[in-house]
Amino acid sequence: MTEAEWAAATEPGVMLAFLRDRTTYRKLRMFAVASYYLDPNLLDEANRYRVEVAARYADGLATESELQANWSFGSRGRWTLPELPFHWALMVSGCFVGNEESCDRVEDAALSHILRDIIGNPFRSVVFDPSWHTDTARSLAEAAYEDRAWDRLPILADALEDAGCEDEAVLNHLRGPGPHCRGCWVVDLVLGKS
Repeated sequence: MTEAEWAAATEPGVMLAFLRDRTTYRKLRMFAVASYYLDPNLLDEANRYRVEVAARYADGLATESELQANWSFGSRGRWTLPELPFHWALMVSGCFVGNEESCDRVEDAALSHILRDIIGNPFRSVVFDPSWHTDTARSLAEAAYEDRAWDRLPILADALEDAGCEDEAVLNHLRGPGPHCRGCWVVDLVLGKS
């Protein structure tokens, strides 16, 4: 895959295959979690709790026992223990895209956009200058992450710019239309997550 192909890709399975050894387990888990939020019909109370446990596990805030207690095969085979994040991410994208009851609601393009929000551009690395890690930037990033308040990301861009950030990829991403999700590559950089 080339950089241009990554930017234009609309097949999450192909993108995930490219990322297989190029990203972290956390990023793959965050993609799978974010995928569920694309279709609110899949997030009844019990399923929302399962997804939140998986997100907490990805961030090191839930134990493996909690994860295992909440993720097992369900009546439709939709749920699986996310012990192998790459396979879980593939399963999730395939579940939405290939499942006739939800494929009309969640499109490949939406999943691909979420994957780019989480991964960024795997062909270019951004070196985050320590001077950009101000208390203001960190508190804005934490609030956006915890509250899923993605409308605050342009304010985070302003704070980073005030701290000396001139990286167009960082600033444009934060000021872009989104959608954004937990695991957003810029918010993760500010919070020191990988």
